[in-house]
Amino acid sequence: MNDLKEQLREKAVEQTKLVFGIFHIKENGAETYFASIGNHELLYAADQLRRYVQHEDAASAFENLYPNRLEIT
Repeated sequence: MNDLKEQLREKAVEQTKLVFGIFHIKENGAETYFASIGNHELLYAADQLRRYVQHEDAASAFENLYPNRLEIT
């Protein structure tokens, strides 16, 4: 019974963890730092960068690909 309680407690703690990515972008002579909530794996970020560089996504700046970003100053 204690094992089950401990597993449920660990599961609850896991579900409350906040997952986010931190980005440092240097573009057109400007530097931007921002955090974006979500699970940003390296391959996802690399795919976003590839799309941006190849102009597949019509964004004025790379950070605009992350609409839920929070600027870090």
